[in-house]
Amino acid sequence: MLKIDSEKLKSLIKSFYDLTHLKISLYDENYVEIINYPSNKGKFFPENLGLCSYVTSTNAVEVCRESNNCAFDKCKQTGEPVIYKCPFQLYDSVSPLIHNDTVIGYFMIGQVRDESDDFNEMIPILQKYNLDPDIAKELYYSQTVMNKNLFRQAMNILNAISSYLYLLKIISLTPADIGAKIDQFIDENLHTDISVEKLCKYLHYSRTNLYKIFEELFDKSIAQYVRDKRIDKAKILLATSDESITAIAMKVGIPDYNYFTKVFTKCMQISPSKYRKKKKAEFLKKQIHR
Repeated sequence: MLKIDSEKLKSLIKSFYDLTHLKISLYDENYVEIINYPSNKGKFFPENLGLCSYVTSTNAVEVCRESNNCAFDKCKQTGEPVIYKCPFQLYDSVSPLIHNDTVIGYFMIGQVRDESDDFNEMIPILQKYNLDPDIAKELYYSQTVMNKNLFRQAMNILNAISSYLYLLKIISLTPADIGAKIDQFIDENLHTDISVEKLCKYLHYSRTNLYKIFEELFDKSIAQYVRDKRIDKAKILLATSDESITAIAMKVGIPDYNYFTKVFTKCMQISPSKYRKKKKAEFLKKQIHR
């Protein structure tokens, strides 16, 4: 979750809107809108954004959401801003909010039209969703007109601004959030070979930043932390299941039985088989004394 100084951010995006007349929204890493300007309180349709608000007040909202999510996905994969044309002939842009080489949120601007576009291209999709073409046409031509070159310049300015949000302490990511993302990835992939490269790709961190984060959050190297997570999972399985030690070794990502036994024994000062016997004995003892 992003930690936001709401007042400072609202002031910043309002200034951007006053200069460009482009609606601007901040989304989190899960594509959920956090804040926008103008706010969702328009006089004609919600957000006072004409065509967009008309469309999203109907069942056509799903096609809009799909279009936006495709742009978010591309932005996340490339780490670069994306300009795209929505199914209703309006232009939007998504810019990544990057911290320590990882995309943690997005700015979206847009809902503008280009004079060269033809409203009639929209007719098929209006018919598909039973939208009134007369209303749509009136709203479409009331949208802000901006040529693609000027729109791209506005996007570049926003992209530059987003780079300074951390320096201005307007947006930050808590260490707990980063730690939670790391734990989630390791837990879900514990049975596999978890390499530094895979972690970097998942978190969008450089190797240098990733090493630094592990030291700061866990006071351990990446290899040590992953190993300890494997052993912790093995301890649970040894104590609570009847699976063979070979099967457990596979589940925790150390498929070589002999190497698993060596690592487990070094960490726990007891072999896996003896650890299991000990835990089973402790369980039976508790049962007897109940």
